[in-house]
Amino acid sequence: MSVHDISGLARRSAALMRQRLGARGDTLEQTLRQRGRRLPRKIRRAAEELAMAEKMADHPRLRLRLDNARLDHLGRLVVNHLAPLGAADRRWRLFLSIAASMSFAFLVTVAGVIAVLRWRGYL
Repeated sequence: MSVHDISGLARRSAALMRQRLGARGDTLEQTLRQRGRRLPRKIRRAAEELAMAEKMADHPRLRLRLDNARLDHLGRLVVNHLAPLGAADRRWRLFLSIAASMSFAFLVTVAGVIAVLRWRGYL
């Protein structure tokens, strides 16, 4: 994997973080610093390692120490996670999440009312 491949994966990951998470940094390191906590731990660590490898790839001797297959895997992992789902799909998932929360709250409330009525002897 060449320097251009590593920096390309890092640029693509940073662009997806800007698009999907609303980060404002130019590099992957800056976007991670700003919005990295919103990523799952496994993805965040992979992105941090990719950002570190991007720095190392600029130096000729340090470039030899990079594990190209691992970096390719980590880069694909980050990009696949950050690939946008589409606005309509995200809105639909948000709607389903809110509906599920409201349904659960309603069921708990009904169960509580029935328990109190039964405890007081009305049922």
